[in-house]
Amino acid sequence: MMMGLLWAVRILIILLIVRIVLRWFAERQIAATRRTRVSGGERSGGQLVRDPQCGTFVAERLAVKAGGHAFCSTTCRDQWLAAADRTARSS
Repeated sequence: MMMGLLWAVRILIILLIVRIVLRWFAERQIAATRRTRVSGGERSGGQLVRDPQCGTFVAERLAVKAGGHAFCSTTCRDQWLAAADRTARSS
């Protein structure tokens, strides 16, 4: 009878320790996620701007810039400049 009670107490202590350790790891993960979200904008390029050609939002620091506009890629920039050139020629 006493042996069974001792085993039950040991198991409860082990489960309590496991719970404390798991909670500690979970809190560290939550804190790391919050730090990533706070600094994520800075690491990804800052403020978002909209590409006038395709409408995609891109980080301003990473955007391809031309003619006072920010583009998501050189392809969109080239297409927009070609369309602007065609419009200027037809006028």
